[in-house]
Amino acid sequence: MVVPERVREDFLALVAIDSPTYHEGGVAAWLAERLQALGLTPHFDDAAGQTGGEVGNLICRVPASRRGPTGPRDPGAVLLAAHMDVVPPCRGVQPVVEGDIVRTRGATVLGGDDKAGCTALLHAVTDLTQEGRPHGPLEVVFTVAEEAGLEGARALECTQPGARWGLVAESGTLGHITVAAPSSAKWWARFQGRAAHGGVCPEQGISAIRAAAVALSRMPLGRLDGETTCNAGLVSGGEARNVVPPHCEVSGDARSHDETKLEDVLSRLRACVADGAAEVGATAEFEAVPAYRRYRLSPEQQPVQAALQAGEDLGLRPQTVATGGGSDANILNERGLPTAVLCCGAKAVHTREEFVDLRDVVAAARWMARTVELLGQAGSV
Repeated sequence: MVVPERVREDFLALVAIDSPTYHEGGVAAWLAERLQALGLTPHFDDAAGQTGGEVGNLICRVPASRRGPTGPRDPGAVLLAAHMDVVPPCRGVQPVVEGDIVRTRGATVLGGDDKAGCTALLHAVTDLTQEGRPHGPLEVVFTVAEEAGLEGARALECTQPGARWGLVAESGTLGHITVAAPSSAKWWARFQGRAAHGGVCPEQGISAIRAAAVALSRMPLGRLDGETTCNAGLVSGGEARNVVPPHCEVSGDARSHDETKLEDVLSRLRACVADGAAEVGATAEFEAVPAYRRYRLSPEQQPVQAALQAGEDLGLRPQTVATGGGSDANILNERGLPTAVLCCGAKAVHTREEFVDLRDVVAAARWMARTVELLGQAGSV
């Protein structure tokens, strides 16, 4: 049974533990202790060596429940995942609880993305294992460095042999099942000008920041169409207030559900960078690397069918949606493991206005547990 009071306690405990990307050790230790209390044996993979973080992905394998005469004879293994890292500003979170709503005082994000997912996943596993609910083998994974571009999932060791399906607990409207997400590319534009004294001889300098500004003014940014976006998220440069800036870097990401459109956006960005540099006499280089690939699940695939039926069973009015964001599901689907995202209710994520309704987290835990049960039935032969 998913107990609302325990969900509340665990969620508040998790958001109070700092876990910026690459520094998820405190949350990982807390979750590992809870899994051990369930009689399970969690371990860490070597993702830290690949990401440069302080800890790897936390993995816990759960054997199939005892099968009765009417239970599944060949249940499919299911991978369940949520991520432990949180976007900044996320240190020193002070949750404010108003009934079932949890938010912050406005100095930080809350961290419901994805500690609501972590809490829901933990309590789904607790329900499945402690209540003896029928299920196939499970591989429970709490990933690191998701917010850095799904780095933890990309470094994840091989999944449990025979795994057929995946479910990811993520932020979003409770009852939404994310069945499509875009491809993403990270990009960097680096401008090189020439330093000069800003008050004595500015005409001898070439402003790299000005070159970047010209390029930015021409870049295709924001929502470009129904399936394509581009964002310039970071700008840095210069050496001092009174020095013509000799260098500047702009970085961001571009996304699309259409690979051709994504390549077109990157080509346009490259041209804008070259034009901006040329206009002020600077030089520039542009770099883009793939972050993750798009996926789209059909309504007939088992994770979608099971999540829809489980949602109906619990009165959640479930529906399938496409998203502009990425998740660990992108990596798992790319590996050939059909994986759907179950949205756990965190709202206004990546902002200081983020909030979570604890009733949604309770419902999400029940939804995930019921979906796992149905997937076990789908594995029958």
